[in-house]
Amino acid sequence: VPSESAATSESGATSDEPMAEVVSLFDRRRKKDVSPTAPAVTPLHPAFERVEATPQAPNTSATPSTDPQGEPREAHDSVDELFQRLRASSSRRVATETTKDLAKSTPSEPTSSVVSTAPVMPKLNQSVFEHRAATITAVLDAMVRIAKRVLADDENAIITHVGGKRTSLSPDAVLHDLEQQSRRYADALREELTSIAVEAARTIQSARRADLRTSALDGVVEGVAHIIVSDLLRQLHERVRAALESHVDDRDAIIGEVRSTFKQARSETLTKVVTDVAHFAYARGVFTACDTAGKVCWVVDANGPACADAEDNALAGAIRHGEAFPTGQLHPLAHDGCRCLVIPADK
Repeated sequence: VPSESAATSESGATSDEPMAEVVSLFDRRRKKDVSPTAPAVTPLHPAFERVEATPQAPNTSATPSTDPQGEPREAHDSVDELFQRLRASSSRRVATETTKDLAKSTPSEPTSSVVSTAPVMPKLNQSVFEHRAATITAVLDAMVRIAKRVLADDENAIITHVGGKRTSLSPDAVLHDLEQQSRRYADALREELTSIAVEAARTIQSARRADLRTSALDGVVEGVAHIIVSDLLRQLHERVRAALESHVDDRDAIIGEVRSTFKQARSETLTKVVTDVAHFAYARGVFTACDTAGKVCWVVDANGPACADAEDNALAGAIRHGEAFPTGQLHPLAHDGCRCLVIPADK
């Protein structure tokens, strides 16, 4: 049969040709459901490679939040916080260093437009006063003993005169001349006074002690005699005179008053007067050793007694050697107990 034969031939021809591969549409979906691909996470510093991206549905639950530049927001926030701390620390450090630099480079300005013109008391190395203390301490006990012997001689002379039956009891007959009596004290203390004055002069001049004995002692004996009169003998004379006037013919009562007067002088007054005398000798020795063409200043011992007059002299500043200070003195002592010194202004 021609029609069947033709159909059979067409069928055979068709079966010999290659057939297209049949791909199941559901197979791809099944693979996605079974093993989904993990979403790609962009690292902080990604390596640039060519990657064939596979379209997939975003998974917001598994992907960390990112900022517009693609970096995780948490990392970005921590970096910002770190830079903020660094900037704050740097700002504080710069401010502190700037303040210190300004404090060093900018001179302090007075808070008030009025400049104080009050004089300033000169300062002195305390070693000067320490040297004086050591010098005087070395001879002070000997000086007190010498002065007590002279005082005892004066007491015995008065008692011997009053005890005589035919002697006059007038003050002029009983008491010695003040100047002559004070000179006996100064002469008795001459060697110790010379030692003190020489040691004082050597703090200013680098000369031998033998060469300074005469110059350093200049004015010392006269000054010591004046102190002894004003601080010791005048009071003794006044009390003895009062005893003579009170007990006109009672010689025993007069002798009793004399003994009491001299005993008080030995125990309460003599050591203090001798100490002042020693300090005067030291101050005079320093003064005479200063350059007569230079300037000197009055300095106050911080450990000495307070005195407004001494402070006035110190506040006067440097004056020419030989000129009087405001209180009238050329050098200490300005008063009993004064422990000041006059030294070269450039010392």
